[in-house]
Amino acid sequence: MVGFDTKVVIIPEGNNDYFNGLLLAFNNNLMVAGGRIPNTFLLYRKVRIFIYNAYKGETEYEGEIVSSSRNAIICHKLKFIKNVQRRSEIRADTDFNVIVKKIVVGDNQIIDLPKVILFQALNISASGILLSCNLDIKAPIKLIFELPIVERGIFCTAEIVRKETTKNGYHYGCRFIGLTEAEKDKIRGYVYRMQIVAKNNKRAVN
Repeated sequence: MVGFDTKVVIIPEGNNDYFNGLLLAFNNNLMVAGGRIPNTFLLYRKVRIFIYNAYKGETEYEGEIVSSSRNAIICHKLKFIKNVQRRSEIRADTDFNVIVKKIVVGDNQIIDLPKVILFQALNISASGILLSCNLDIKAPIKLIFELPIVERGIFCTAEIVRKETTKNGYHYGCRFIGLTEAEKDKIRGYVYRMQIVAKNNKRAVN
């Protein structure tokens, strides 16, 4: 499981920041990951750990930060939470607006829209996004927009691959095109944070 195809996201309790890096070493009670360590991370703080492998799926643990340096972090007292065996990207429900000012049609012709289109994002993964609006958009078409999920945003192009009619308009399933691996990692980090928020909200209700 260790290697360049295995990503690690670490999210401390009560902290909006997160670590996103590569798995360097792992056993049943100790994990070492490499990457940039946020300054807000404190030793012996409880964390939620997501280990993602494109072939084996996602494994979730609870643990505690025991050591960190500029380029590596070590967690111990690992407690297995769950394992999801899948080859597709993990998806999370969300609720933010996406503003589309440009579209791509035909042979990659970019068109500036005379009026912006406002979409609501319903869920997202590193591979695509589900958008909702009341306009009947004719496919094939690609949308150009900014994802407001990180401080500087992620500018992306998404191709509409399916359309569903709803009571209030239309749902558009879109596939991201041309994202870099770093941009995908930012989306994965957001997805993992949203998963934790959803779980905490569910616990609060119960």
